[in-house]
Amino acid sequence: MNYSLNPTSIKYNELTIVLLFLVLISTETMRNNLFYINWVLGFIIVFYFMMTTFLKSYIERSVIIAALLMSLWLIVPLIYITSNNLIDGSIHLERMIIHLFYIFIGVIVSSYLLNINLESRHTGFIIINVIWVLISIFTFMIYVSTGGLLSEENFSGVVDNRNSFAMITTLLSSYIVFFQSNIKFKKTAFLIIISSIFLVLVTLSIKNIIGLFLILIIGKVNMNSLFSRKKGVRTLVAISFILLSILLILTTDNPIMERLDRFLMVFSNPGELRETESAFLRFYFITQGLEIFKENFFTGIGIDNSRYYLGMYSHNNYIEVALSGGIFSLIAFYGPLICILVHFWKIKKQSIFSKYILCLIIYKLFYDIGAVTYNTLMWVIVTAIIYIAFLKSRSLPKNRYLE
Repeated sequence: MNYSLNPTSIKYNELTIVLLFLVLISTETMRNNLFYINWVLGFIIVFYFMMTTFLKSYIERSVIIAALLMSLWLIVPLIYITSNNLIDGSIHLERMIIHLFYIFIGVIVSSYLLNINLESRHTGFIIINVIWVLISIFTFMIYVSTGGLLSEENFSGVVDNRNSFAMITTLLSSYIVFFQSNIKFKKTAFLIIISSIFLVLVTLSIKNIIGLFLILIIGKVNMNSLFSRKKGVRTLVAISFILLSILLILTTDNPIMERLDRFLMVFSNPGELRETESAFLRFYFITQGLEIFKENFFTGIGIDNSRYYLGMYSHNNYIEVALSGGIFSLIAFYGPLICILVHFWKIKKQSIFSKYILCLIIYKLFYDIGAVTYNTLMWVIVTAIIYIAFLKSRSLPKNRYLE
């Protein structure tokens, strides 16, 4: 079998990949039974990959290594599957199989996205973002017209969770923020970024709002060209826009600051929090999760078995991974990501792509504090992009398909 890394050895239909990618991420947490569209499309992608591999006798080394690295944390849970200490062995096995399936899909989709030429990739992400923004704005209009602003239900677009919607919107638009200087459709890119900021803000998802501003700040140099032809003015306008947005959020009465204040009360005055509040529950899950982790330091308690100890899952990926397979799983899951972060951080003359990967890692490490992501297909795809991009950059430092 040929393990060549030549990205032009296989031709890809980038539009097909773009559409599959869009449907995959947009149906993952959709209401009703549309969730299963993921599985149908996933099997189609896996089948296509197996057929092309068989016919071409070709598979990239980076895909194999990425899949192995992403699966490494499952070694202890795999051994632990025969243990009598598992409260629910069936859900442990089920979640493990699903995660492995997601890893397989993730490395395949990521390989496709990184192998198509730059122009096709840029155009593809423009198409993805335009479709996503238009659908989201349409659903927001329905949300407003049906009295959603006056209700307690937060806007979540076409998915059933506002955090998932805001996360997908942030990740999709992040590509435009970093690569817009190389994209032909400058005005479209600008409208995508502005619309994405609005859509994330109306979800009131604190971690994604912080994540989005983090992306804007790191990618501000690339964002400059959207505002003016003169470099100095571009820089000033970009920085002013970001700072003004942050200032307005911090100094005015708004639902975002109200939610942020409640979360900060965890550290300042936790006694005033209601037991049903999100901030209180997340703090409880972390503290109780750490205690359970200490008692099961090496083996954990099994994948998704935390719900039997905490009443529900932990809402924290660090805690969830540690509880799933102990200290080894925690190190195996985050160790490679931190090493890649250090690798890109040390690069003196960073390309746009290396900054982009660096930002994705920082965003994930931050996001995982407030969400469980190992079982989220979008984050599995993003993690696969990080691994494969790193492996390609090591083997092909001047690869034009990455830079």
